Amino acid sequence: MKTKILRNRTRGFTLVEILIGTAIVLFMVAMLGQILSSTQSIWRSSESRTDPFRDSRAALELMSRQLSLATMTIPATSSKAPVLALRNIYSQGGSDPDGPAHNQQVYVLAPISNSSKSDICAVGFYCSWNSAKHAYILRRHFLDSDATFAQLTKAGLPVGAGPIAADKIFLPTNPLQPPNQDEDLAAYVWDLKIVPYEYSGGVLNPNTNYPIEYNTSLPQYIEISFKAMSPQTANKLTAEGVGTDVWFDTNNPVYKNQILPQLHQFDTRVRIYNATGP
Repeated sequence: MKTKILRNRTRGFTLVEILIGTAIVLFMVAMLGQILSSTQSIWRSSESRTDPFRDSRAALELMSRQLSLATMTIPATSSKAPVLALRNIYSQGGSDPDGPAHNQQVYVLAPISNSSKSDICAVGFYCSWNSAKHAYILRRHFLDSDATFAQLTKAGLPVGAGPIAADKIFLPTNPLQPPNQDEDLAAYVWDLKIVPYEYSGGVLNPNTNYPIEYNTSLPQYIEISFKAMSPQTANKLTAEGVGTDVWFDTNNPVYKNQILPQLHQFDTRVRIYNATGP
């Protein structure tokens, strides 16, 4: 009698099935790679549109809010203290020959809250060149009420004879040293301009006689403007050896072709609350 032996046989994949499966896997990997690439592209595009100018927008808002508070209510000093100074108090000297000629500065005495106190503080805004970043930095100068009072007293107010120069009150910090009373607001910001608007004969006109200091009156408005570029553009210009003088030369082909398409112009007009009407 013959015994039939039953064996379990496992059928393997054919070559055609393996090729089809491989093709499906490769197709899925390619699709996932395309989706990932598109997502990264959208993220980079979004980041390049928003991040480079986020600090600049915040800086403009801060400038508008604090400069509008310029006050003329300082007892016995309103004819002597520089309550609004439009002049280059801070100068970086020979390290940046282009800066002082192109970047203006503004300083005010204003009632700004600090450490649960609201009193007269010295505040200002200016651009300075940062060699490490190879960029202009928009900075905020700030002295709290105690430090401001000390400076006013040191300058001879309220009994000093005649108006006191603004550089005796406002003392910007050297940005090459660790920040003290000043802080960095936004990088890659330049061409800062401040224009006061005054009433003359019932008409509001710009006063372009920069520099100017206001001791006994205030302009109705001040117009703030500056330019900003993305870090990517600044790094590219640095790699190509483009000097900072091109940042200001609007007729230069490099400015027109490489800087202008990438920069953003910020400007606003700020109403001075304590200004006297026409």
